[in-house]
Amino acid sequence: MEAELSFHMEASAEDLMRRGMTREEAMRQLRLELGSAVAHKEKWRLAVGLRSWDDLRADLRYAARQLRRSPAFTLTVLLVLALGIGANAAMFSIVDATLLRWLPYLRPYELMSISAHDSKGTTSWLSFADVEALQQRTQTLESLAYYNRNSVYMKSPAGDQFVDAPPVSANFFSVLGVAPAMGRGFIPQEQVPGQGKVVVLSDLVWRNLFQADPNIVGKPVVMNDVPYTVIGVMPRRFVFPADQTVPEVWVPVEITGNHHLRNFSTAPPLKLLCGGVRWPRAARQRN
Repeated sequence: MEAELSFHMEASAEDLMRRGMTREEAMRQLRLELGSAVAHKEKWRLAVGLRSWDDLRADLRYAARQLRRSPAFTLTVLLVLALGIGANAAMFSIVDATLLRWLPYLRPYELMSISAHDSKGTTSWLSFADVEALQQRTQTLESLAYYNRNSVYMKSPAGDQFVDAPPVSANFFSVLGVAPAMGRGFIPQEQVPGQGKVVVLSDLVWRNLFQADPNIVGKPVVMNDVPYTVIGVMPRRFVFPADQTVPEVWVPVEITGNHHLRNFSTAPPLKLLCGGVRWPRAARQRN
């Protein structure tokens, strides 16, 4: 803008000088006709929308100066802002997880996890014998599944990967109400020792370790140097537990004779998952 005004003044002054005016007279007449250069600059900046940015920059500089003059006030403001933003983020995360985003199961409100308590009140898992007794005697639960925790090293074209590989019952996916996106889930015969060398992959493992191979079902994979056969791939959002972040695969629990004994030294404990809870009449009335 300054260059444009300067060029305009010089060109106009030369025209007036050719008419017989001196340079001083020509410049004085032009200044009278043109008016204030500062006013023209302000009009131009306002026309192109730069004035609001100038005001914002000036306000920010003024605020920064004021904050530097009062460090105690500045620290208080920053602390209040940090607490407010943190509290809002935490509350949104809770609302998102509990109200806005449902668990990736068919009827999550009908699912329940059952644990045992020892004589000291400490929570413990159940033996397979306890699970069998509950399956036979329950009158309030539509279905019972069980699982354990385990981790393995899986070999893949992308290299070895440490993944969670929880052993589960054959009806585990049906209790959760989720079918594999590809292939199938487990069948009871695969819980017989020697017949359970099959695995269901999570969508994350299938995509990251096997490059989303569409023909993955039926192919062999190696976990902890033991060959398994892929029989299914779960849907994209499916994880278990619901807050799981580690890549997962699932294998069937192989039931041996030791599982029928209530002895955790010979058979690992199990976690019980219940689906389709049918509350007794008395419990409904109390609730």
